[in-house]
Amino acid sequence: METQEKVLNLVYDVWDEENNKPIANCSDSLGDIEFRYENGFIDFYERFYKAQLNTDRNSIPRTFNKIEEVWKRPNENFYYFIKTSLHIRVMLLDRGLKFSPIVKNCLKNCKNIFVCFLCEHESDDVHGYKILLHSLSEWGLPQEQFILLNNNFLMNTYGEKYNSKIKTHRLDLLALTSCSIFSHNKIPFITNKEGKLFICHNRGQKPHRYGILSLIRNGGFLDNVNWSYVSGNKKNKEEICHLGEVMELEMVEKIKEHIEYFYSIDIKKSDYEINRRDFIGHDVVADISDLPPLSGAAMESGGYMLPEYGLTYQNSYINIVTESIWKDEDDVVHITEKSFRPFNFYNMPIFVSTKHHVKFLKETYGFDVFEDLIDHSYDNEPDIKKRLMMVYDEIKRLNDNKENVIKFYSENQHRFEKNREIICNIPNNDNDLKFLQSLMS
Repeated sequence: METQEKVLNLVYDVWDEENNKPIANCSDSLGDIEFRYENGFIDFYERFYKAQLNTDRNSIPRTFNKIEEVWKRPNENFYYFIKTSLHIRVMLLDRGLKFSPIVKNCLKNCKNIFVCFLCEHESDDVHGYKILLHSLSEWGLPQEQFILLNNNFLMNTYGEKYNSKIKTHRLDLLALTSCSIFSHNKIPFITNKEGKLFICHNRGQKPHRYGILSLIRNGGFLDNVNWSYVSGNKKNKEEICHLGEVMELEMVEKIKEHIEYFYSIDIKKSDYEINRRDFIGHDVVADISDLPPLSGAAMESGGYMLPEYGLTYQNSYINIVTESIWKDEDDVVHITEKSFRPFNFYNMPIFVSTKHHVKFLKETYGFDVFEDLIDHSYDNEPDIKKRLMMVYDEIKRLNDNKENVIKFYSENQHRFEKNREIICNIPNNDNDLKFLQSLMS
């Protein structure tokens, strides 16, 4: 008897009968735009791994099913994807997401259907997790038939903390896509740098970014930083109180004039971006006219989506990385392309982020963070206000010891090159492929 090929069974409770195709799950509260369909997400992985590892182009074969099939085929598993960039907290509280009666009935009576919350490269947080737990209890739905797929490095710790049976998988999507682009181009190691000691690029308007730049300006060494802020919008002075999230109000008042300076900026390009065409109005657009063409997995990753002009990074020694998430109460470690960039361009990194960000970069990927030069003890500080000041104090110490930094850099080329080897190897990680294939039946 011929063995049936395993497939990933995608399931939907709403179907476009006229065109014989599914409609994105929960579209009544989340919309029905193309991004909401998980098929494109899965197809990306097939294309990426085909280009990177030469796997089968159809390595995750799938079927599209009406929910009635769950009852008819009890020996197969079915997956009800909810794909969106929204956090679960927003879906449940702001958008009023609810499951239809037929989905609830199916979940209560069938053990072969699983709901997958998929937010790709974003990170769901502990607030959404607890709200979901409460909702499942209220609806009488089994926790073990729910799966969370996102970029939060702490998500797998929630189950034990909250005695939950919800399943989780951390996606490597951001690491795979960004590092496939980074590693595509050859980067020379520059010992005699022409730029400034530090680099600090910023886009979105977030208090930890305004905070660290304002502290540096107050300290009198902003001229030693190749910095940018390209949010495209100025901030109202009345919003200065928001910096109380990341520093004591006494400090906010002390450096108020410096905060107001950065609040008055809509677009300030970094030193090597001044004459480039990476910014059109308020939009950031990668000017690829003088960048090497991409191919293979790098092209499948979407190509250049941000300016990746090497000299702007290579001509500085220390990259002050202001990550996307900084609130510790969210219980999130969210590692983005911002954190991989210094290792690709032979920089020493220091991070303004959540607690244990450095810890996971070291443990997950094996990066050298140069602890014999840079004190990363801030990474263990649970209070963001104290942690931000610890980061600033370390930046100032490094600034005051510039010659030691330059000497250290020139003497440790092999360590920087090892970090870049790690960047180049990250796209070979097939954990996500294996996970998606594990869902097939």
